[in-house]
Amino acid sequence: MKFKKSLTLLSYVSFCLSHIAVYSQTGPTEISKALDTFYKMTPHEKVHIHFDRPFYSAGDTIWFKAYLVNQGNLLTEHSKILYVDLIDDKNLIVKGIKVAINAGLGSGDFVLDQNLKGGNYRVRAYTNWMRNFGEDYFFNKHIPVSDVFTSRINTKASFSYSGKQLVADIHYKNIDNLPLSNAEVWYSVPKDNKRQLSGRGRTDESGKLRISIDTSDLSFSKILTTRIKVDKDTVAKGFTLPDALKDFDVQFFPEGGELVNNIPSRVAFKVTGSNGLGLDASGYILNSAGAKITDFETDHAGMGLFGLNPQQGESYKAHVKLSNGFEKIVDIRPALEYGYVMTVTEEGQDIVVNARVIYQLLKENELTLVVQSMGRIYGTSSTIVDKSLLTVRIPRLRLPGGIVQLTLFSGLNTPVAERLVFVDNSLDNSRLQITPARNEYEMKERVRLKFNARDGFGNPVLASFSLSVTDEAKVPSDEDKETTILSNLLLTSELKGFVEDPNYYFNEANTDRKRHLDLLMMTQGWRRFEWKDVFARKVPEPEFLPERALKVSGRITTALNSPVPSANVNLMIPGQGMPILNTRTDEAGKFTFDTLDFEGPVKLMLQARNEREKANVNILLDSLVALPVNNLNVPLADVLSKLDSTVITDADDEYLLEMKRFVDLNKALSLAEVTVRATRTKKIPESLNINGSEAELIFTEKDLETAISVEHGLTRTGLPFRIQGPMQKKDVVYRGDTMAIYIDGVRQDDMGVNEINVNDVAGIEILTGPHAAVYGEHKILFVTLKSGMPKPPGPQMGELIRNAEGYALERQFYSPRYGDPKVPEPVKDHRKTIFWEPYIMTNKLGDADLSFFTAQTPGTYKIVVEGIDEHGTVIRKVLRKEVK
Repeated sequence: MKFKKSLTLLSYVSFCLSHIAVYSQTGPTEISKALDTFYKMTPHEKVHIHFDRPFYSAGDTIWFKAYLVNQGNLLTEHSKILYVDLIDDKNLIVKGIKVAINAGLGSGDFVLDQNLKGGNYRVRAYTNWMRNFGEDYFFNKHIPVSDVFTSRINTKASFSYSGKQLVADIHYKNIDNLPLSNAEVWYSVPKDNKRQLSGRGRTDESGKLRISIDTSDLSFSKILTTRIKVDKDTVAKGFTLPDALKDFDVQFFPEGGELVNNIPSRVAFKVTGSNGLGLDASGYILNSAGAKITDFETDHAGMGLFGLNPQQGESYKAHVKLSNGFEKIVDIRPALEYGYVMTVTEEGQDIVVNARVIYQLLKENELTLVVQSMGRIYGTSSTIVDKSLLTVRIPRLRLPGGIVQLTLFSGLNTPVAERLVFVDNSLDNSRLQITPARNEYEMKERVRLKFNARDGFGNPVLASFSLSVTDEAKVPSDEDKETTILSNLLLTSELKGFVEDPNYYFNEANTDRKRHLDLLMMTQGWRRFEWKDVFARKVPEPEFLPERALKVSGRITTALNSPVPSANVNLMIPGQGMPILNTRTDEAGKFTFDTLDFEGPVKLMLQARNEREKANVNILLDSLVALPVNNLNVPLADVLSKLDSTVITDADDEYLLEMKRFVDLNKALSLAEVTVRATRTKKIPESLNINGSEAELIFTEKDLETAISVEHGLTRTGLPFRIQGPMQKKDVVYRGDTMAIYIDGVRQDDMGVNEINVNDVAGIEILTGPHAAVYGEHKILFVTLKSGMPKPPGPQMGELIRNAEGYALERQFYSPRYGDPKVPEPVKDHRKTIFWEPYIMTNKLGDADLSFFTAQTPGTYKIVVEGIDEHGTVIRKVLRKEVK
């Protein structure tokens, strides 16, 4: 046997019989060049965010560390700006920030308003460059947020079916475990994008409410939202409805891609409900004569595996039965007459690839096996096939950790079989050693930790880590459901669609996780490209470029909106220590300042003059259009159950009571007994809102007729409005953002909300998201004055002042320092996150250290460390320490 291979990775190739003829090496060389060119032309970025804990309450701070990596998981500076959005369950951006990325690292936080409603929020993170490849590549993580009222109400739901009717029995109890009897409850379930099924009822003496739901046309959502009235407050609770019994999907995935007649194959399958979650099922395969061929059953998360040897002229059906008794018959895709079947197994330290070929293709084809992972080719092997079985053994230790793609090509460089495998080489906890000074600690005692990071050969490495410490009594968690740096960068960022409990596959407590992970590779494997595009060098021109700095751009026009070429434009940003910047417009009147570096909210002061130094020009800034929020088709059962099962301890109970008193006081001060309901269905006559009547909230003249001021009219609604600033000029803050004020379509930079006479107002529109973005703003208080009222002056020609947001200010996590006489101790230490440190950097010896103080209560502390070393190895380690 003679054989050529392009790399030395593949240790040896064995064939079932005699040797094979030599072939030309054009195939692997062409494939390697095509892939290398493709990856260079389309460098990919991935984002992971490490949070200080898995869920939060209103008034908390969400702390996070961002890791931006390339396709090989190396930290990258390809982009320098990361956009991070906090999105509520109505798909509205509550807060959006820009995080500065340095050497692939960044950090930030979101402060949750005390009045924030509880619900299922999510954090989305992306770079401008990532927008070229679609939102499948964005980072998304669901984060439950509870408010002071939601946390103090416990619910338990049970479901049963009666024909098409789903019966939900929901029990409501207070924090003292007493039933909430005779309480009014509203409920709703979306039927589609516009309609919903809704109703109302009252709980009985045991605190139970029974709801009957017709499931015949519930195709849009399986989320039941209830709102129960408790005293003067209304508390929302969400529940995931179980699947309709008849509503499930079955898909079959022959290993390698296709079934081929007369070649035995392994067939993976997946059974899911309409919410995307796996279902337990069993069944059997029938041939065209109705004879049973084999049985099968699910093994994990709706996935399973069976063997099938398809015969010529036969067809096959699968009879699938759910654990609840409902059944479905599904056709299996017909087998090919000629083709290739690939099977992959693991034997010792080798990954064994078997390629079986139908005899008609023998001596007529060349085969090439390409081994690649994360943008790099690790091996290619080619030969002319004259026997029906080709076996290749690949040393596992020479492959990177993560998803490896094995593709079999014919002589015409046509992919004929493909398989993904997961290699767990990098999942070695010994690469990071964390040594505490002691095994047990007292309350209010300093904890010292030493770190040492090494590579797979024991050599010290430079690495960056982030660390969170939580009290498990206050922050219970399910390790399987966590979004970790391992599950994200090594798994979900490389797969399309929802992966149920991704960290299950990295939790060493799960003894069957490797077998189940291989099922996932067979049922949900995908790649970032199409081979035909790779060989054609077909790469679309990127629409969105990597951003290296902040940018301000726009146009200079005449009063008649004609472009002004060669106009002189100056930019000044007060308070940032920056000189006055200058540029000139091009022939289209466009200008750009694209090397800016500033933090926090600032004022942009622009001045423009034409070639004759005249100021009779307009300055039009480009809209800072926020990226729209799309519905994320992710099953929410785990998220909602986590929110409902949050443990409220005695220590937290006192804290929640304090929060409730604070919220109640705010409501009293804002005259909460006056009920004003702002809606989106109203319309303000003569409004100059360019969105038409579209706004998040609309307050009409009638809504404001009993208000003593605009501030009063907003804050008395109970919605998350806050008024802040000096008496001379007060700002409106909504959902954490200071709102720009527009009066009759003109931006008012020097006017506070306290200067607007409520008696002159015909209506107020609250513009957020895309409705504000068309004005280049995050959030707008859009005021329309009554007819005949004097209009405020507009901006002078040749000058413009505009608010802008720079990079998010990096804040430091507060941690008490007990035992220091110069630092007063906190009266109550309510920390759920005991400590957070986003930047732990090892030195050239691989060493680092830090310290923190324990809190005032005993418990089990969970220490989570995540990070990346200089070679792109992702690392996660979890420790637990007792505090007495």
